[in-house]
Amino acid sequence: MNQHPPFRLCGGTFFALFAEARTATGIRKDPLSSKKSGRTESDLFLALASIIFPDLPKRTGQDKQTISNSISNFKTCKTWGWSEARLKESHTREVFSARLHDEYAAAVRSMEEIVQKFIDMGTQKDEWLCKALLVLIEQDDSIPSTQEFYAQPDGTPISKEKLCQQDSLYIAPFLLGVWHFCVCGRKDNACGHETYENWFPQNQSHGRRTFQATFVEESQKKIKVSHELPPLFDDEKQQEQSQQNGSEEDTTSSATQEEVIPPAATFIQNVFNSPFSHPTINVTKPKIFPGDHCVINIYED
Repeated sequence: MNQHPPFRLCGGTFFALFAEARTATGIRKDPLSSKKSGRTESDLFLALASIIFPDLPKRTGQDKQTISNSISNFKTCKTWGWSEARLKESHTREVFSARLHDEYAAAVRSMEEIVQKFIDMGTQKDEWLCKALLVLIEQDDSIPSTQEFYAQPDGTPISKEKLCQQDSLYIAPFLLGVWHFCVCGRKDNACGHETYENWFPQNQSHGRRTFQATFVEESQKKIKVSHELPPLFDDEKQQEQSQQNGSEEDTTSSATQEEVIPPAATFIQNVFNSPFSHPTINVTKPKIFPGDHCVINIYED
């Protein structure tokens, strides 16, 4: 096995692997048109940043080169990339974490759209990317085994140790959780620069660098990747529609009161609220004195 410096997961190395897995770039939609396929590294960076800030400013012809240069510095782990993306700001970490808490399903669907647009599943690059990230996480000794990633399909955290033991993954929630760690768990993107240099060594002609790492192929890890979102997301969609309908019918109903429910709790709540999942339990709570008993009346619906 080839010797290499300690690998580090950060925004730049995550992006470098994602960019390596994407469909070939620079393909024009029409020979007579100047429009590209939308699979350039700049497009990928802006798409990932838009998960955090859906209202991210659109790039213009004048600043395309500036953005391209800044994203190159992000990939090589020198900076946090385009300043308008605000990835280095502490406020960004708060916004990203809040979005995963309050709008988890929408964030996963945004990542799903990125996967569909940028990765050609016919080439098995989706499996390669997930395996590469899992091996990278496993080999990064700066990440403790207890570090949590919000990489499960229901949005609940999973430790590094348990995550690296997975043999099957839902790709969109997994990539979202790893991207969240890179932005919110790494204060310094420069920690991955040595890793990048190992993966993309400088060539003699000083031209475009190519990915030379073999750590993915050397690993014996087997991983199965699913692109189908779990039933939880259908349940959430139905619940959101139901809440909207209920709000229109009765604005004074307690069911319309805003309540923050973590993604993991949504599925549990849907099951618990089902009239067919459990008997109705009515509990009377009189004053309790020594020797008295609490009365619990159970009635089957």
